[in-house]
Amino acid sequence: MLLSDTLKHPSHEHSLVLVHNNEGTSCSACFRNLLSMDVAYRCMKRCDFSLAVGCASLPLTAWYKYDRHALTLTFSDDSEPSQLYCGLCEKEREPNRWFYYCADCDNSLHLNCAIGDLPYMKLGNKFKTHWHKHPFTVVKNIWNCPPCKVCGEVCNGQALECKESECNFTVHWNCHRRLLRII
Repeated sequence: MLLSDTLKHPSHEHSLVLVHNNEGTSCSACFRNLLSMDVAYRCMKRCDFSLAVGCASLPLTAWYKYDRHALTLTFSDDSEPSQLYCGLCEKEREPNRWFYYCADCDNSLHLNCAIGDLPYMKLGNKFKTHWHKHPFTVVKNIWNCPPCKVCGEVCNGQALECKESECNFTVHWNCHRRLLRII
């Protein structure tokens, strides 16, 4: 992947510099703690602002199939706490976490609800793992979602699903990655 050494992102007033050792910092968009092996963009001023590469590369606009208008990547929200809900999953949003917003419809969506957990993976793709005997298909569950076989939570959104009739195995992408570390 080719990454620019500097980045001017609309979420921050200063230019950001690509840094390869980010241990002890966290992403200002998703608040994930960055590890020493993580590559991120950081402000070299006294702002304490960092963006994980994945957050820095989020599309500034996204389309959600149930909205007529484009959703805009939004960096903070000063709405009343009673209005901080996602229009898709109906779960609460945190005001300082990024989200997608349609001003025309007053519709807010979590990042993952708008673009999915796997924004660069095509739905319907199939792939094989060494720990499961059948291939998995990338799916997006919206209604009647099966539970993840690893964590037990409902797989609402993108997940990996075994389509073999006798198997019926569904797993979140992050749970799949955790399994890879364990096995």
